[in-house]
Formats: sequence, C-alpha cells, structure tokens
Amino acid sequence: KVLPANYFDTSFVTLLLQRLPWLAGLLILQSVSSYILSGYSSLIEKHLSIALFLTMLTGTGGNSGNQSSALVVRGLAVGEMEGGNQAARVLWREFRLSLVMGSVLAAIAFLRVVTTSQASILDATAICSAVFLVVVTAMTLGTALPLLLNRLHLDPAHSAAPFLSTLVDIAGVLITCAVCSIILSSS
Repeated sequence: KVLPANYFDTSFVTLLLQRLPWLAGLLILQSVSSYILSGYSSLIEKHLSIALFLTMLTGTGGNSGNQSSALVVRGLAVGEMEGGNQAARVLWREFRLSLVMGSVLAAIAFLRVVTTSQASILDATAICSAVFLVVVTAMTLGTALPLLLNRLHLDPAHSAAPFLSTLVDIAGVLITCAVCSIILSSS
C-alpha cells in the first residue's frame, strides 16, 4: 500500500506496520545465503579468496542495484516513468548500462584481487567474472523491482531497497559460488 504523501501525516503505527513485515520477512529470507554457502563449503575451504572477497562482490551488487533502483523510484515519483513502454525502455537502457558497468567493475575487481591478496590469477578471474554477473543481475533487479512493485500498487520507496538488498545478496552469493565452482573446478 502506498503511504500518504506527507511522512508526518502518517501515524507511527502505520509506519511500523507498513515496514516491519518487509524487514522481518527479509531477515528470514536472507538465511538462504547460509544454505548456499554451506553447499559450497569445500570449494570455499580450498579457495579462501572467495570468502575474503564475498563482501566486495555482494556490496558491489547491492550498490549497483540500489543505484538503479533509486533512479527508477525517483522517475516513478516525478511521473517520468509511466506505462509499459517506458518500463521496457528503462529496463533495456539499464541492462545495457549494466554490461558496461559490470565490465569496468570486473576489471577493477581483478586488479584489486591480484594486488591485495595472495589469490591466484585463476581465483582472480573467477571473482571478477562473478562481479560482472552480479552487477548485471543487480542492476536488472534494481530496475525491474520498483517497476513491478509500483504496478502491483505497492510502494516501491519503502519496499524496493530492502527487498532488493536481500535478493542481490542471495543472488550474489549463489552467482559467486556457481561461477567459482565452474572456473575453479579444475584446480
């Protein structure tokens, strides 16, 4: 449900009831990450660099997804993004941006991994490949989620960011583990 336009016209209880269920549900949903990590525990034990750079990966995904989300929420709020055609245009544009941003951020991540750790070139390649996919996924979700929530008549301003953060964290962990498993399986 969309909140009244004025924050101070909204009662404390309404704010609590609108926001707390999202946060409580997402707290529980975040547990999925631990199940993913436990499934890849032998890979992580063998390649410690995965664990050392996991927060960089999920943080970069969260930042890039939230950046896209903020632009879309603002666009919705000012009436710039209305209708299905606009949504498709925004999704396509942000997807193309995500490919470029993902590539640049992957290159930076590669340099960071090889210059600041004892990780092998293969580990660095796996991590930077995961960065690319995490950024593309996060920016796509960050664009699509507020558009979807708005279409469902849910307020994207108070639900998109926390929901997006949780989804991107889970996706980031899964993508990182899967990519590293594929690339590092021979080592």
